[in-house]
Amino acid sequence: MRLQVWSLVQHDLMTDIPVIVELYDHSPEHMPDDIRVSLKRVKQQIIVYQADYHYQGVNTMTFMELARNRFSERHFDSRPVEEEKLQRILEAGRIAPTACNYQPQRIYVLKSPAALEKARKTKASLYSCPLVLLVCYDNETVWKNPGDRCYELYNAGEQDASIVAASMMFEAEELGVHSLWIRGFDSKTVIETFDLPANHIPVMMLALGYPGEGSHPAHLHSKRKPLDETVIWLSQQKPDDGICVELDRSEFEIT
Repeated sequence: MRLQVWSLVQHDLMTDIPVIVELYDHSPEHMPDDIRVSLKRVKQQIIVYQADYHYQGVNTMTFMELARNRFSERHFDSRPVEEEKLQRILEAGRIAPTACNYQPQRIYVLKSPAALEKARKTKASLYSCPLVLLVCYDNETVWKNPGDRCYELYNAGEQDASIVAASMMFEAEELGVHSLWIRGFDSKTVIETFDLPANHIPVMMLALGYPGEGSHPAHLHSKRKPLDETVIWLSQQKPDDGICVELDRSEFEIT
């Protein structure tokens, strides 16, 4: 029994869901407590995975297709986002990488009418979405780099929070939940409106919901600059023309 449970926990959860549920629901009374706890923990995780699988097969869209298809939604439907999908989205943020794995992200879930009304009072453009994630970072647990000569007392909080938010944004897209990245608000107003702790620094709001009538990408959505305008090759051959690009590194020295 112990080896069987350990094997299930280590393998693909979706493949073994029926067996895990059966083991937990009909576990013998003499089962060791640690095994029972492990089964309970795994069973509780199943709700996260069921949101987009539903035993009907895995989404085969590649990440590049997902990234191209996602756009900023400004026409939300009033339908609420299911709890299962919300948990899956939050899980994507939980496992996102952060500097030194300090995990300073602090995510406030705004879904009640009162919470959403407060959010609208901050002048953030929510476009009638039914759910908002206010993504902050804890300034007391974030990784800091006091040796950075360009930024005094640099910390990775905004980076970490943005990585977490992006992970949740793309997970939402995979689940069919549209999103809007919001930063057009005054941070002080957000802190005061939600009475945030002094060490919780707001970075952005992620509006979430299903597309409503009139949903479409903005006219600038598909306009992307070519790589030649956004990528700089340092001291190596460019893959297209074979020309060795040698830049004077002294131009980038900070004095």
